[in-house]
Amino acid sequence: MIDDLTTNKILVVIMHGIKCHHRCDNIIKTWGIDIDYIFYSDYEDKLKNIIKTTNNPDYFGLEEKMLNATKTIYENFKGYEWFLFCDDDTYINVKKLFLELPNFNEEFVYGQILLHGYRQNPEVIFCSGGAGILIHNKNLEKIQNNIINHNIGIADVSFCMNLNNNNIKITHSNLFYNDTPQSKNLDKINYNDYISFHNIKTLEDMVDIHTIITNTL
Repeated sequence: MIDDLTTNKILVVIMHGIKCHHRCDNIIKTWGIDIDYIFYSDYEDKLKNIIKTTNNPDYFGLEEKMLNATKTIYENFKGYEWFLFCDDDTYINVKKLFLELPNFNEEFVYGQILLHGYRQNPEVIFCSGGAGILIHNKNLEKIQNNIINHNIGIADVSFCMNLNNNNIKITHSNLFYNDTPQSKNLDKINYNDYISFHNIKTLEDMVDIHTIITNTL
């Protein structure tokens, strides 16, 4: 388990679940080697840095899982300046993340905004949890006493609704991408233009992206 007194620039906070238990290894064997991370899940495995934040393994338990994780992370990992919330099928370009981190304003939350992505209320502004949501510890602190489970079953929407309710501005960044690099028809040399890709569900695909990024740095 990561030492909760560690002082570091950033901790990656990864949504995970028992139904896709193999995905944590996809990260541990690739980009997780180069950065501090913690998985939050419906089960616990201290050897793999997996903490339990819900008993519900179903899709509609993800909202509770993520909102509980924000409290757990804030209370136990105060040594970090930034937190990047993402999914266990997200690839993080760690070197690009550290390169860009000084350019982010601590007053804002960053990610790929999905316009009109929440069908029940298209006016809701939220970031894709899969692409990653970057938040400074000051903003994580702001929401601690006013986190509401909206019971909508969509974790990233509910999380960003809590940000909006606390007057924390969400800012779109083209560095985060809510799909695979193939969906953008990216040349391999351009993979390093992004901090994140999403829907990378197999170890083979994770290794392929990791190899391309590592070899084109």
